[in-house]
Amino acid sequence: MIVEKVIGEKTQRYRELERESSGMLLDHDSRRVLGRYEEAAFHALQAGRRRASMGKILFDAGDHVGAAEDWLSATACFMLATAEDQIRTLLDIVRRMEDDGDFESRPEMSDILQQRDQELRALVGKRIALLRELALPEYQLDDSNKRALDFLLEQRRELPGYALLHYAISRQAMELGETEPADRHLVWAATFAPENANLIALLGYLRLRHRRRDRAIELAKEFLEDYPSAAGPVRIMLANALSGGHDEPLDRERAIEVLRPLIDENWPDRKERIAALAISAALCYETGRKDELARHVGALRSIERGLGQADLSAYTYIKLCEESLLQAGEAADREEGGVVPLPEAKRQQFFRSAMQLTTSLPLPLAA
Repeated sequence: MIVEKVIGEKTQRYRELERESSGMLLDHDSRRVLGRYEEAAFHALQAGRRRASMGKILFDAGDHVGAAEDWLSATACFMLATAEDQIRTLLDIVRRMEDDGDFESRPEMSDILQQRDQELRALVGKRIALLRELALPEYQLDDSNKRALDFLLEQRRELPGYALLHYAISRQAMELGETEPADRHLVWAATFAPENANLIALLGYLRLRHRRRDRAIELAKEFLEDYPSAAGPVRIMLANALSGGHDEPLDRERAIEVLRPLIDENWPDRKERIAALAISAALCYETGRKDELARHVGALRSIERGLGQADLSAYTYIKLCEESLLQAGEAADREEGGVVPLPEAKRQQFFRSAMQLTTSLPLPLAA
């Protein structure tokens, strides 16, 4: 009886996923006709995830051929979303099933697998062609180049779910002072690459800029739960959010704890460690943690001595930290020993510089 109930529940869930994915593909088609390519890709991505779950249900039930059919169907959805990683993952699974002889009674499955491989190569080719175009002088990014922005926007038709395309659009629009499309495409970039710590951190800073501190904190907590080992930029953004600003309540103690993994001398990213040490030093100063403050300043000076000419941004940030703390200490002395918080403008500069130091992604687009 229990077995029958489990089978019944799985069958019901399978039908729900099938119905939902079909509806999402209809949503994809309707959005794409209207030129709303990002929305179309998002619906295709959700449809693909549901088809992938359908395949898992059948595989667990022992229907390997049926599972492969659903997984290949999922890859077709992911093609529409230009989701290369998801496509590769499922094609690798189906390819191993082929090697194990699961398709001996269904030779057409191998033909479909081969077709999907060809489609993936074509998709990769489109992305590489975009990178080559961006290397041309007329499409140089990161200056006020309207032609480059127009070119990037045109690529949405062929690569609607390519996260770093949306990031490039966002940066180029920001250079031109077009904040609305810049913000919108940053949201799309983070939506299509939820595992990318840099993009999630930038989205968090966007929410802070719009005074949505609660949503920035929620975003960071969710990311830290899913990707705790690759979250340096997100931790720095979260410390920013917890430290308040704009007359919001401060939680400096929690901010210090959030940054603690990054200040460890074994943390692999030096720029992230510098930013974490500098922010922690400022927070320790404001909370009266003199011993911890001294350790952080000492660590920063040790790092500073080992910096080369190529590390100008890191060197400049360390100097900003030292200057800010020195000025605050002098102000505290004038107040006869009381702790004087950093001026709000200086605190904002502190965190803004940390964002720039730790969240920059290379352009032209990284593969």
